[in-house]
Amino acid sequence: MKKMKKILGLVLAMAMVLGMSVTALADENDQQGQTPAAPATNSTTITGKPSADDKADVTIKNVEANATVTAYRIVNPVYDANSAEGFKGYESAKVGEGDAAISIVATAKAPPAEEITDIAADSSVLTALTSESGFTQGEVKTTGDADEKGKADYTAKLGAGYWLVLITGTADVYNPMLVGVYYANASGDNNTLEGGILDSNSSFTINGVDVYAKSTKPSVDKKIVDKNGNATTDFDVATEETVYFQIDTVIPSYSEEYENATVKVKDELSEGLTLNQDSVKVYVDNTEITGEAIEKTYEITKAANGFTITFKKDYILSDEGRKTVRNVVVKYDATLDKDKAGINFDPNTNKATLTYTNKPGTDANGEPYTNETEDITYTYTFGIDVRPYGDSDATWNTITKELLKGEVVSETVNGVTTTKIVPLGGAEFELKNTATNKVYTSTSSNEEETKGYLSFKGLDAGSYTLKETKAPEGFSLNTKEYAVEISANYNEDGTLKDYTITIDGVSTTYKATYDENKTVTGIQTETQKEDGTTVTEIITTEIPNTRLSSLPSTGGIGTTIFTIGGCAIMIIAAGLYFVSRRKSGK
Repeated sequence: MKKMKKILGLVLAMAMVLGMSVTALADENDQQGQTPAAPATNSTTITGKPSADDKADVTIKNVEANATVTAYRIVNPVYDANSAEGFKGYESAKVGEGDAAISIVATAKAPPAEEITDIAADSSVLTALTSESGFTQGEVKTTGDADEKGKADYTAKLGAGYWLVLITGTADVYNPMLVGVYYANASGDNNTLEGGILDSNSSFTINGVDVYAKSTKPSVDKKIVDKNGNATTDFDVATEETVYFQIDTVIPSYSEEYENATVKVKDELSEGLTLNQDSVKVYVDNTEITGEAIEKTYEITKAANGFTITFKKDYILSDEGRKTVRNVVVKYDATLDKDKAGINFDPNTNKATLTYTNKPGTDANGEPYTNETEDITYTYTFGIDVRPYGDSDATWNTITKELLKGEVVSETVNGVTTTKIVPLGGAEFELKNTATNKVYTSTSSNEEETKGYLSFKGLDAGSYTLKETKAPEGFSLNTKEYAVEISANYNEDGTLKDYTITIDGVSTTYKATYDENKTVTGIQTETQKEDGTTVTEIITTEIPNTRLSSLPSTGGIGTTIFTIGGCAIMIIAAGLYFVSRRKSGK
């Protein structure tokens, strides 16, 4: 803020208008790196003396739809209805009354950048200024260049003078704009004011301009990558394996109006994922920040379930930072926990949140104004004979029961003998991934409700072989090797659309429905049998075992029978022998 200045004369007004014809923000060509063109002029013809009622259209282009656009007049026109001219020139707007009034800018001709910075950042000063918030949103641009999608034009009628324009209420970071609305004699050239006294008997124009808002739209793109850093659509992994992540975001370019700024990246892992502490690496414009440069660039705090990277204020608002947007990449990895990982449709999530300043000045607590944007990834692992969706007690979320170990039992009813499978616990099995050779083990359950079922958890999609490695006592070992296949499809947002488990040629597909919060609201099943027909229930693959033949024990009834039988044969043989000799003697 500067000391109050005297009202500027007509000569000052003449020089001022030349400066008013250029906005503080780049126009459309300038955004593309080309030579800026002169702003479009919206002229309104004035008949008679200029007055405070004179207004011209000012249009702010390339603004995010539904934004709040507010103009604050920092340089006022000076009118004198009693004079022949009617218009005297321009003077700085003031805050306060009488001798205590303070001029907003030191000179109305060309306010220095640091003064504009002070105004844009001081909410109390902005409140005291004449403001215009009645900008009308035009048609939203939904076609054209990518950076114009979802953008609109905002137009308002503004009186003569310099206006500071601020755009708020959006995710974009907009630099403040300085817009001039000026008078010109009808015989003069655009953007100029002829010398001499304005003749109130001639026609004048009051001229507005079209300006293009310059903004940065910070975003955060969280994705799962392979171990080489390449993007992938393979969102499933086995437990105890590594998941690789990457965050792409930006440090916005802040104009001089921003005296303070916050840029922070926070990453939160669900309990099924454990951060590998030493894996976090930060890159700015493709260069990894290492060594002493870290201290000047950012601070990082880590926990088992994530980390927070806070960029230093001096780094954000450095001369380099004010000139260009800087691209930030964060790379790290985590391990999928064997005991805590969500199974099937129960995702293991990873949320990245970008917090950034999107408005000059500070709030009531003295903190920079901020906005947040986030992105979430979903990592899945699969299971057999488990709930398909976490611990929910929904009717569609019961144990799937794809594999059953059982004893073959014969049963005769009305002379007809049939066999059936009776659930059998205690059988040990091995499931082997044919690509990685990773082996999972399971024992058929002895629990009443799940007896005979085999449960495997933490499986990656892929091909497996299943075989029995130990039969329960008194049963023969089933030597058949079963082929198992797990496959998955994903929605565009990364959530699991469906997965299929194929066992011994029979495929069961589980498909989820989601609500707007990406919460599973139902799961449908469809099983395709070997003959190609489909049913809507799960067909359990039964793995049969048979009892071993009973072997006689020493001193048991089995031995007695054999002994008695042998003795009887010997007695009969002896009797026949003596009878034969007697006959021979006769």
